[in-house]
Amino acid sequence: MADEGRQRRISERIRTSVTDTLTRKVKDPRLGFLTITDVRVTGDLQNATVYYTVLGDEKDQRKTRRALESAKGLVRSEVGAALGLRLTPTITFQLDSLPESAASIEDALREARERDEAIAATAAGKKYAGGKSPYREPREDEEETGMSEDNKSQAEELKELDQAWSDWRDDSSSDGALDEVEANLEAPDQDRTQEQQFEADLKNSEDDVEPGGTSEV
Repeated sequence: MADEGRQRRISERIRTSVTDTLTRKVKDPRLGFLTITDVRVTGDLQNATVYYTVLGDEKDQRKTRRALESAKGLVRSEVGAALGLRLTPTITFQLDSLPESAASIEDALREARERDEAIAATAAGKKYAGGKSPYREPREDEEETGMSEDNKSQAEELKELDQAWSDWRDDSSSDGALDEVEANLEAPDQDRTQEQQFEADLKNSEDDVEPGGTSEV
């Protein structure tokens, strides 16, 4: 296996040799205006792939491909003489798709720019329906207190109710109204206690009466 440095050197020498051979020694009219873009050599230096591009349409590409296949023997002989290696690598011509991919990317970018320009032209002179910011911005008084008008109004009402309750408690405590309320709350408990005592006495009186007899009066 050859190291990467040697592979690069041999690839560059093959590229130079193939370019010179196709330019000076191949006179095939089918050979279009082509450019050798790259050469890749395997690690054992036995195979070389020559990448090329052709100026023209698909018909020109087909004609150039046939011309390269016909000239492959001559090209390999010239490469062997230029390299001076014991084994001359086989030559394979491959149409380089990189330029086509780059052209497709360029077309996509151009279409995107055109769409952006159309959107910008449509949006020119338009106004936002609810302002530039979609969020509600606090007013100056809210920024100072941290509360909205509705929240402040509710807080004031709660404060007034709390104050009114405190005043009522103070007034009720002073005139004994609270004591009366507490007494009324305890009255039902006292009534239930008396009723329970009455039922207990009645049951005891029934237990004192013997079966079939009468109670003494």
